[in-house]
Amino acid sequence: MSNDFPVLFTVGNSSRHDVVLLHSGLSIADIGSKIESAISASPNCRGALDKYSKNKNPHEVKSVKVRWAGEPRESRLWPNATLLTEDNVEAVLRLVALHEGKDILEVEAEQKELSPEEKQEAETGEEGKK
Repeated sequence: MSNDFPVLFTVGNSSRHDVVLLHSGLSIADIGSKIESAISASPNCRGALDKYSKNKNPHEVKSVKVRWAGEPRESRLWPNATLLTEDNVEAVLRLVALHEGKDILEVEAEQKELSPEEKQEAETGEEGKK
């Protein structure tokens, strides 16, 4: 039996989303890495005009917060969201697992700047595909 549990995440305030498998032993860097991989590979994370964009740089996760579902908890007492930190990540992920898919990760991500070497590799790779 696996300790992994599915979690829905959204990218910013958009409809871009997907589902990843997490477990409570992950660090914030591990979570960010899983989400970055999903963003780059998932058709659910593509924006409507992404195919026209010249910026093909990968996304980098800047922050992750949990948007708590209000049901069945007392909404007056329970917060709307909690930012993940290294100190609370395990406890937060355990709560998310207990809530069985009702909570959502909100991810702030931006496309990172490539170093000159990475740009050259990307351009060489694109030319090789043509």
